[in-house]
Amino acid sequence: MPLSSIDPNKDLGKLTGVFPIAPALAQRAVFVAVLSFMFFLSMMFAFYLLKNIIYFILSSAFLIVYLIMMFAWLMQKRSAVELYENGIIVKKRRLLWNEVTAINDDGEMTLATDDKLTISTSLYERDLLIRHIKANIARVS
Repeated sequence: MPLSSIDPNKDLGKLTGVFPIAPALAQRAVFVAVLSFMFFLSMMFAFYLLKNIIYFILSSAFLIVYLIMMFAWLMQKRSAVELYENGIIVKKRRLLWNEVTAINDDGEMTLATDDKLTISTSLYERDLLIRHIKANIARVS
């Protein structure tokens, strides 16, 4: 990764938009996490009452599902894209508009260094983001 793409001192200008993950995906992740945590608690309670090891194994499995869902939810939240006047932040990479040469309808950006960077499909209003990127690339070119 070239040093210029991670330089925190780039002047990206004023923030014009933030594109987080779609609310439906976040709700789905939260629903599964809450449900698995409730099952974890109920299996621990059953283990406490009945002293059968199978309930402990089930509770451990539900705890693992809960932890995996929370980790995945955190990773998805980090994939938000920030749009600025002079550039964009995608997946912890700060890019000026002159560093982005093209973007296709699938959300794959081609950078000036011939690297490829893909916009996540889980973003809210992804098509609008791609249109904004295309407009800013055309403005700079």
